[in-house]
Amino acid sequence: MKINNKYEARSLVLYDAENETKKSISPYISRVYFQDTDIFGDKMTNSEDYYSIEVEGLLTSTNNAKHIAAKKRRSECFIVLEPSTVEGVLYIPFNKVKTHEVQEVKKDYQNRGCVSVSHNDLMTFDDSVKLYAKASRHSFVKGSDPISQWHSDIKRIDETLEKLKNNPSPFLKRDPQRQERLIALYEQKLAEGFEYILWEYRCEWKKADSILFEGCVERYEKTPEYIKLENLTKDLKNIEERWDLDDTIKLLKIYKLTKKRNGGAK
Repeated sequence: MKINNKYEARSLVLYDAENETKKSISPYISRVYFQDTDIFGDKMTNSEDYYSIEVEGLLTSTNNAKHIAAKKRRSECFIVLEPSTVEGVLYIPFNKVKTHEVQEVKKDYQNRGCVSVSHNDLMTFDDSVKLYAKASRHSFVKGSDPISQWHSDIKRIDETLEKLKNNPSPFLKRDPQRQERLIALYEQKLAEGFEYILWEYRCEWKKADSILFEGCVERYEKTPEYIKLENLTKDLKNIEERWDLDDTIKLLKIYKLTKKRNGGAK
């Protein structure tokens, strides 16, 4: 991530006199939230995992234990740079954190009864640490209008409207109210003389409100049925080493199996 539009960092260390915690600020592992508007002009909260951080009074430091310790004693914001580079680790004292919320996250990715448990950290900083995200936007243009150099995608409104009416996406089929709003919006824009929908991808910087750090999976909570699947799979691997959980599920769809005390199958 860009730090003060000059440095690059992939890790953030939050610290005080007794403790420190290291957070990844790489894409997909952290993101910032900011206020935005959708295609209808309605206010919404959006998120982006490519962002920048502006730190007031940021200092630089070599990777020297004494220099780092001295800056930490003074509760300074600083970045420890790798030799001859602008890349490093960003250090921010805990006293710059205004709010900190720990969110428990449970996910069953395959809906089989194996739930992963992790904890995310949602934080806001004081005014000395500012977060910025590059937001995207929709707009409507006429054939004579200049097209922004940032454009990522441009489509004809009439073609999009026809597809929306006759072959909507699965998402819109599940949300008919949004589909009707889009149809009304596109018909209105056509009546006003607009010809194209322009989507500009990450075209402008917006100040973000908060930052989320995703935690690693800490444990799995398994249902008795899932544990039975795992145990049966282990037994079957003794017969065929390439056997996996999907093979077990396919087998159970065909046969109703129970395990005999002597180890045989019924």
